[in-house]
Amino acid sequence: MMVDQVLTVRCKPNPSDGQINSIEYTLKAFADACTWINQNVDPKVKGGIKMQYLIYQDVRETFGLSANLTIQAIRRVASNRKTAGKNKIEECELPYPKG
Repeated sequence: MMVDQVLTVRCKPNPSDGQINSIEYTLKAFADACTWINQNVDPKVKGGIKMQYLIYQDVRETFGLSANLTIQAIRRVASNRKTAGKNKIEECELPYPKG
């Protein structure tokens, strides 16, 4: 019986100033895209595929994200909407003792 060996490499990236600026720009564009998607897609739409159909091209053109990052932004918003819906706390009346 053969046992597969898994090797893990730990390293600390040392990006150049240009790479740091590029990463920061991309992270900001991704965050802005998520906010924009959430504000511009009907709140009733919670599915990633439907959301992708409605807004994919606009996100790519507006924020200049790669196809992969665009899909990830759409899926993140869809996932957050589904989670928020499941964790929604309904208002209820608490029974207070009348004194």
